[in-house]
Amino acid sequence: MLLWSAADTALVSVLPFNMRVRDQAISIFAIIATLGTAQDVTADELPIETLFPADPRSEALFRGMAGPPGR
Repeated sequence: MLLWSAADTALVSVLPFNMRVRDQAISIFAIIATLGTAQDVTADELPIETLFPADPRSEALFRGMAGPPGR
């Protein structure tokens, strides 16, 4: 098992997550980006966190929750 301290995660831009919700195992990863040199002061240092499924089973779960295409 690999454990990180808060200081170690300061420079990590991709974070894996494994969780269980009811009877479903979900595996996702987060990508964190920061706009550090934005032209607009309101966007300066704005963090953007995006979550993606990390395996086909998690992707199918999220797609199923979204409903049929074109809805």
